[in-house]
Amino acid sequence: MTNAPLKKRFMALAILVGMLLGVPVTELILRTAYNHTGIRNGPWSMHPDAGSADSSPLVRAAIARYAVGSNTIDEAIYWHAARTSRDAALHSSRNYVVHFSGEPDVSEFWSLTLYDEEDKLSRNPAEHYSLSNGIPLRRNAEGSFDIVVSRDAPSGEANWLSAPPSGNFSLLLRYYGASRAVLDAPETTTLPTITQLDGAP
Repeated sequence: MTNAPLKKRFMALAILVGMLLGVPVTELILRTAYNHTGIRNGPWSMHPDAGSADSSPLVRAAIARYAVGSNTIDEAIYWHAARTSRDAALHSSRNYVVHFSGEPDVSEFWSLTLYDEEDKLSRNPAEHYSLSNGIPLRRNAEGSFDIVVSRDAPSGEANWLSAPPSGNFSLLLRYYGASRAVLDAPETTTLPTITQLDGAP
C-alpha cells in the first residue's frame, strides 16, 4: 500500500511520455509511408491509390495527413518531389531549374506549386506561388521550357517560382486529365528534371 502513490506517479509520467513521443513518432511514420511508397519516376513520386479506398490503412492515413482531398488518378495525378534528379534535398539556399522537355501530357490542366518544409505555400513579396499552362510561359525554340526555382528573382526574362526565405522545400506537379499513356505507365512517362543551377547535385 505504501507504494501506491509512487505507482500512480510513475503511471502518470509514463502516460505523459507516451503522449509527448506519440505525436512525433506518428508524424515520422506517416511521413516515411508517404515519401517511400507509391510509384517513383526520377525525383518524382506519386500514389496511384490517392483518393480511393484501395490502398493500405497506413498509406490512407498518410494521404489524409499530407494530401487530403486528393482526386482519384483518373482525375488527377500529384507528382511530388523534395530532391533533385541527382538525389540532393531541395533547399532555399540554392537555385534550381526544372526542365520540361515538352508540354505535360494532359487534356485539361497542369501546374507546378512550391511548398515549404511545413507543407504550406511559401509566402513571398511577389505573391508568386505556382506556374501552369493557364498562364503564358517563355519557351525554348524546340518547344521545351524551364522554370527557375530560387529565393531571388533571376536576372533577365525567365519562368520563375519563388523559393522560401530559408529551409527545405518541395514541389508538387499536378496533372489534371492525364493521358492514357501516362495512366498506364506513370513510372516511365517523361517528367521534368530538377537540377541545381550551378551544376552541383
